[in-house]
Amino acid sequence: MRRMKKRIYHFMLAVILLLTMTGTLSSSGAQAAAANRYNVVFVIDASGSMKKTDGFLWRYEAIDLFLGLATDKGNYMGAVIFNDGIVATMPLQEISGKEMKTLFSQNLRNAPVRGDTDIGGAFLTAVDMLNANKNPDLPSVIILLSDGNTDFPNDNTGERLTQSNNNKQEAINKARENGYPVFSVCLNANNTANTAELRDISNATAGQFVEVGEAEDLKTVFANFYNIIYSTETIPIADEALPDSGVLEIPFSVPSAGVEELNIIISTLSPDTQYTLFPPSGKAYTRDELDTYTIWVETFSITKIPKPAGGMWKIQARGIPGDAVKIDMVYNANFSVKTVIQPAGPDFNLGDRVTFMASILSNGEELTDSGSYAVYPATLTLFKASDGSEAASTLMQAEQLGYRADISLNMEGDFYATVTVKFEGLEKSSERILMAVSGVQPTETQPPETGTSQPNQSSVSQPSPSSPTNPSQGSASQTYAESPSEIGSVLKIAAMAAVAVLGLALLAILFRLLWPHMKPSVFRGDVMISAFDHNSGMSEAPQMIQPVQGKEKLSRYLTQGGGINLDKTYLKADKSPEFIWLMSDSGLYSGNNPEKKEKKIRLYSGMEVTVSRNCDLDSGLQITYTAGNIMY
Repeated sequence: MRRMKKRIYHFMLAVILLLTMTGTLSSSGAQAAAANRYNVVFVIDASGSMKKTDGFLWRYEAIDLFLGLATDKGNYMGAVIFNDGIVATMPLQEISGKEMKTLFSQNLRNAPVRGDTDIGGAFLTAVDMLNANKNPDLPSVIILLSDGNTDFPNDNTGERLTQSNNNKQEAINKARENGYPVFSVCLNANNTANTAELRDISNATAGQFVEVGEAEDLKTVFANFYNIIYSTETIPIADEALPDSGVLEIPFSVPSAGVEELNIIISTLSPDTQYTLFPPSGKAYTRDELDTYTIWVETFSITKIPKPAGGMWKIQARGIPGDAVKIDMVYNANFSVKTVIQPAGPDFNLGDRVTFMASILSNGEELTDSGSYAVYPATLTLFKASDGSEAASTLMQAEQLGYRADISLNMEGDFYATVTVKFEGLEKSSERILMAVSGVQPTETQPPETGTSQPNQSSVSQPSPSSPTNPSQGSASQTYAESPSEIGSVLKIAAMAAVAVLGLALLAILFRLLWPHMKPSVFRGDVMISAFDHNSGMSEAPQMIQPVQGKEKLSRYLTQGGGINLDKTYLKADKSPEFIWLMSDSGLYSGNNPEKKEKKIRLYSGMEVTVSRNCDLDSGLQITYTAGNIMY
């Protein structure tokens, strides 16, 4: 029974994996093409208090940095400027080129600053803008900036506050339904802001929340948001002073593939310092060329080089000795890793040989530059599907048009494999490939006996039943008709065939009866978890978890539990995709039942649940399960 259960499980897993891998292969090109394009709506506080908290207009510098880093074509951007009402809106549209970005920024700066604060109304307006005008082929995000909290000091009835809270909840529901994460910043310059309001919005929508005390820090926050949203990073090139010679040469390298745009950020704009940029060819860009590629803002400049050549670049800075030079770069990368295996699986036997072949997709097209495969390493890694731990890893062999690895499956169990390629400053992994390895050894062909000649296979023909087995006996049909022993053999074969057919029929019936009870508990969705402690002010950024199956400790994913013992708290899948379970050895209070500790708490899809060791729920975890995405 145990073996049958295992075989049925492998069969079911194979069906799921085949369906999912088919979807992955068909959509991988679209995902690669959209890697650096988003619908983005900025929601910017223009209440009167912003004159005090951000008198130097650092918020616009931060937005200019985000705009400048974005690809020159393909991003759709809009804005909602608000106080206690909607001050202005900028419709969602494709923002292409330096001129459009500059105009977008200028329109933001022209909005008047006065009045009170209605976050809920502005948030709902942004969500409705995305629903009405977004590019449906792109993912969407909302970036929300405020220096306080919803406030209507002249509303004696409380109606406006109630309406704002209703709008906020409606916006949260719509954002979650449509997958719009909210990246929010609370500018708490005077320590009077209610950070919980923006934090709750981000937590509820799988976004991120940041609190800053100085408006000058907003630029760093928006740069980090850009890196998170667009899956890139800011790479320091130089942060030093000009030497006594007044000339500083700074070399840096650019990958030979996968970089759509190179952004060079110069954060020291001394009029006495001049910069010259040299590509690998050694021929410097002219001043006019750099002017074409560069956006200047008050405190920095961004030079955007499209389709940069791979290799060693150089920046030369000339100026007064001792003057500071700070330069960073950000790649707008657009590459992905495609992996196929032979045989395709997903069911394998212990000892099977499997060939993995991987290639790089750069800007949606398969890379044909063999030099890149030789320079940038690819690693094949197998993980245990039960807990995500690494089972094996090997460096793949670079070939003319990709990577290859041949492995023997010497471990029984369920695994998933990924191929990770590392460029300079860039790293991408392929989609998961699931593999179910059973303990059945493959059948091996017996070698011929010593001394037996091996005939040419193409010339060998096997005897057929109609061929005479002995020239003196006549035809085979006559022999079978006249030989009782051979008639008995035929009857035996027929009886065995009948038993086999009956056995298969019984197995099919047994399979149908046992299927509901043997169906494995597989997580069929995402789980978002964040830890908090209102007493200490701790609030961890929410983490999106992608569990595989069975029962998993939370300590595998989290380091903070808001007082909850993560080693004794588990997520457990259910046969129904509509909910999962949170299991605790000691029991927890929850927002669903704050009066009683429960060791088993049901988490329905789409519902945010707060759990805590304490009945007042002042510390613990906020958990949201979203059904619909099978991780395989």
